[in-house]
Amino acid sequence: MNIVVCVKQIIDPEIRPEQFKLDPATNRQVRGGLSLVISAYDQNAVEVALQLKEKVGGKVTALSLGEPDAAGAVKSAMGMSVDVGVLVTDAVLRGSDSFGVAYALALAIEKLGMPDLILTAR
Repeated sequence: MNIVVCVKQIIDPEIRPEQFKLDPATNRQVRGGLSLVISAYDQNAVEVALQLKEKVGGKVTALSLGEPDAAGAVKSAMGMSVDVGVLVTDAVLRGSDSFGVAYALALAIEKLGMPDLILTAR
């Protein structure tokens, strides 16, 4: 079974509340030097994929889209024993809305070869 799991890097939810800031112009999180981690929901999705692989065999690919520093999310998934990690990054995608992100991920998945299962978290 060929499984693709979409993973995302987020600001560590364990940071102190006063460290969390929003850019008033864009209403986006200001990451600055804050610690970034793979989302707990994504960790769960990776774990489900790995359990399925253990049960029926196959390959698990972690796929992320973002800035080059989003490679941390892929590396985290690789540390969980996924087989392949892929990061899609391009300045053209910066600031994409959810439809743009979904479209870019769909094209990346198509290029990887259509999997038997695609897992996303929340």
